[in-house]
Amino acid sequence: METKRSDRLSTVLRVAEVKEAQAAKQFGRLQEQLLYEQKKLEQLLNYETEYQENAKPVAGRPVTVRRLQQMSQFLAQLTQAVHQQQEQVDNINKHCKTLRDVWVDAHQHAQTMQQLLDRYRQEEQRQEEKQEQQDADEVNTQQFIRGKQGP
Repeated sequence: METKRSDRLSTVLRVAEVKEAQAAKQFGRLQEQLLYEQKKLEQLLNYETEYQENAKPVAGRPVTVRRLQQMSQFLAQLTQAVHQQQEQVDNINKHCKTLRDVWVDAHQHAQTMQQLLDRYRQEEQRQEEKQEQQDADEVNTQQFIRGKQGP
């Protein structure tokens, strides 16, 4: 017996749904990483601001040249860390947008396959009903013909 189109398409739909689920999972994991990296950036920025505030000279508290150099060097390193973290966030954000597009495409493909499968099943159901009606009509016609021919 020939395999129905809907049965063949069911396999395609399952594959599409697996791909969609994988894309959604990857996208979700990357979003979590993005949030984590954004939080790290925010912490670095807060620490940088706090350090700059604490590094300001206060009346009555002498600051040596050596201490100023150390503070300046540390602030430069902190600023560099902020820039690196911002680049990390930007890169993950770009990758996140790409993975979102992949997921959206996979989702749309799975939806399209589901709609097509539904249409195939409806067509097959109509065909089966039509065939059943034709079979019933044939049986009724045969019975009518036998009845006309007499005993």
